[in-house]
Amino acid sequence: MYVTPDGGSTWSQQILDFGGAALVANGDPVVTFGPKPDGGGFSYADGARAYFAALAAAPDFGPNQMLIAVSHSDDNGVTWSDPVVATTRDNPVNFNDRLAIHADANPSSPFFGHLYVSWTLFKGSNFTAEPIVAARSTDGGLTFGKPRQLTASNNNATGGRQSSQIGTAPDGTVFVFWHGALFNQDAILGARSTDGGVSFARPFLVSFLNDLANPLPGTNFRNNSGPAADIDAAGAIYVVWPEYTSGHGVVKLGKSTDAGETWTTATAADVATRTAFFPAVAVSGRNVFIGFNAIDDKPVGTAPGAGVVRYDAYYVISIDSGDAFGAPVKISTISSDPDATIRNDLTSQFIGDYNGAAASPDGSFWFSWTDTRNGATCAAIDAFRTGGAKPNIYDLCPANLGNSDIFVGHLVP
Repeated sequence: MYVTPDGGSTWSQQILDFGGAALVANGDPVVTFGPKPDGGGFSYADGARAYFAALAAAPDFGPNQMLIAVSHSDDNGVTWSDPVVATTRDNPVNFNDRLAIHADANPSSPFFGHLYVSWTLFKGSNFTAEPIVAARSTDGGLTFGKPRQLTASNNNATGGRQSSQIGTAPDGTVFVFWHGALFNQDAILGARSTDGGVSFARPFLVSFLNDLANPLPGTNFRNNSGPAADIDAAGAIYVVWPEYTSGHGVVKLGKSTDAGETWTTATAADVATRTAFFPAVAVSGRNVFIGFNAIDDKPVGTAPGAGVVRYDAYYVISIDSGDAFGAPVKISTISSDPDATIRNDLTSQFIGDYNGAAASPDGSFWFSWTDTRNGATCAAIDAFRTGGAKPNIYDLCPANLGNSDIFVGHLVP
């Protein structure tokens, strides 16, 4: 965990103890901020409570099981609580994945201070069922209720589900969005709860879509067409996702002003000769910010390797609640080569699964992305991926192989 006390100028590292031998942190970290408990309710009178959630392995329960654990901090990230498991432990072969977390931060909401977590639950030994589920905490993350299943489980009938996002409207309605399928077509779907996460209505359609090619030509890192979402102070919902059309990827925006009953969709960002991926969205007033990566377009069949493609971080912004967006602006000052990243088994590149965006109370925006400008490629690994011998990376590769960093951009409109 990294914390900045001065608006992003400097950062300090904090180590979260995930329970020693009982739990081992295992990726997919997410954060959110909400009010502190004040003895029966919640208040910002003494500042905010920060929540950190991540996947966690439980060696004592099942060597392959992934749980979701949540810690909190009441002193701006200096110290953190012991983690609390938000998922059930009733089946040692269940695998929880790709979580999202959100605290209801609106003092006028009837569920002010409630904490919500959503994720994909891979069920059973062969993972052929993967519903979207959600759980809530009403006591500041000290305990979590039983997870609620929002979708069907049968993938053969409805397609898989992944990349959930969760948030709340000003009236306390909880919304969850995810990438799934409807009528055997890929789609962005959602579900709502009007009782603070106790129950959810049937899923609704945001939009059908054409998935990004996975992997994109000239790469072999995994990507996805999962959504990101935010809700403004008037209750308007903004959902973004990447979409692939005729060998090129753009960022699409879906907007609803009636609690998800109807949606308008439009292209929000399109970088010439590059494919957009991993978008994130944040809203402040009438300003809608979308940050994303974009990578060089290459013909289908282009093999990956060092220097084949490069990507950068971009943003677009709307000043009229998403009705129109300006031209894409490049944030990164040096392009990244995905071939400088590696999976642990060396078989492919790996730059993560998503980026992050947030709006500050002052109306500015933050965007974070994985950047490889300080990394190096390795010819021996590229040869291994095309049929050569698996190399000893310590002898044959540069020391900064795989050095992918988290970069943060700050925009003041």
